[in-house]
Amino acid sequence: MSKTRKAILVVSFGTSFPDTCKKTIDVIEQRIGEHFSDYKIYRAWTSKMIMAKLLERDNIRNNNVTEAMEQMITDGITEVIVQPTHVINGIENDLMKEDALSYREDFHSISFGDPLLTSEQDSLDVIQAIADEFSSLKKDQVLVLMGHGTTHFSNSIYAALDYTFKDKGYSNIFLGTVEA
Repeated sequence: MSKTRKAILVVSFGTSFPDTCKKTIDVIEQRIGEHFSDYKIYRAWTSKMIMAKLLERDNIRNNNVTEAMEQMITDGITEVIVQPTHVINGIENDLMKEDALSYREDFHSISFGDPLLTSEQDSLDVIQAIADEFSSLKKDQVLVLMGHGTTHFSNSIYAALDYTFKDKGYSNIFLGTVEA
């Protein structure tokens, strides 16, 4: 029987700002590695535009999900956990799952973690975390949170969050999206 080799594939949309990557994606991957030291950590990004920009501008190459899955096969990984850093279960998350599952025959198991806003409790926890972080916000001040947005039906979570902020008494916190 072959030895079990476990990995976590951390999948992010990506960013073209190196300082932002260091403060966000790199930190998330590092903390996952610290908490799951018996897993090898791999990275994949889903934004083709971001990856192309980094390659052209900075000669930095990041794997997409397919390339990361191929690398794990080469490295002899047998069990994969795919953990997205996506905010919602939108288009990017659907495509990520489709790409990863196309390799189901190559691994003993592939399992998926959830994006940040998957359940109602997730939304309540995020609202509380934001309210705690901005607890010094005065009644005559406003906090506007912006998301990217999507044409995917999951975009409705943003309107639900905005409504729930108001329902929980945070009438000066607003959430909007650029798209949809």
